[in-house]
Amino acid sequence: MNPITSLLPVALTLIALGFMNRAYADKPRLVVCYDNYPPSAMVPTPTDPRRGFVIDMIADIYTAQGYQLEFATTPYARSIKAVEKGDCHLTPLVNPSIDNAVLFPKQPSFSYKQAFFVKKGNPWRYDGANSLTKLTAVATVVGYEYKMEPAYDQYLQAPGNKSKINVVTGVQAVEQIFRMILANRIETFNEAYLTGSYLAQEKGFSPQLEVAGIFDQPLVLKPAFSPQVDGVQQLIDYWDAGRWQIRQTGKEKDYLAKYGIKDRL
Repeated sequence: MNPITSLLPVALTLIALGFMNRAYADKPRLVVCYDNYPPSAMVPTPTDPRRGFVIDMIADIYTAQGYQLEFATTPYARSIKAVEKGDCHLTPLVNPSIDNAVLFPKQPSFSYKQAFFVKKGNPWRYDGANSLTKLTAVATVVGYEYKMEPAYDQYLQAPGNKSKINVVTGVQAVEQIFRMILANRIETFNEAYLTGSYLAQEKGFSPQLEVAGIFDQPLVLKPAFSPQVDGVQQLIDYWDAGRWQIRQTGKEKDYLAKYGIKDRL
């Protein structure tokens, strides 16, 4: 056999791989920083590689536009700072009322009913500002704001309540706070009902927790984009068009179904 002919298949394979690697390398990068906020955004594990339904939407929208996605899991406030600096292109679930130097699209990521969680048997119930005066220990996550419910937002910001507020950070902050409730270290914590109930069920906390009140106004979260990266307006336009299409075609329910979500409250 001609030695040149015998090497031809190998050479063709290497050339093909070279083109594939170059095509992959030529794809624009999109770095997404996010906190653990199940089931919307999740840290994958060896037994559960899912990243959450909002992350799935982001992946589908931008992969269709030719982007190569990279993910970094960081605490909520740190994710926002990374977007501000341009270290990340976007973070998916941010309250648009924040004062940080980031850009927001028209289309939201998702809307959430906010619920107070307490240890089962705790008689406290949220009923406006007066009910908050009965609390002695609550928790919140660094960067959380509650401007949709001024009474609670003002309670958290009041200097006189500083000793009552436990501020928690980290990618497992919500789980940590639930453990604090069960250990009687705090009385209550306000979180998205969808996130809190999902995480409580996942960790086996559900039988020991109950809801003690729900805000009338939902919390609408949006992706925050970095003004420091090139082509940011194009990224925003892709999100607005893609998220609108997901809603209009009814595909949102398919994303939710992957995580067993039927009760949005």
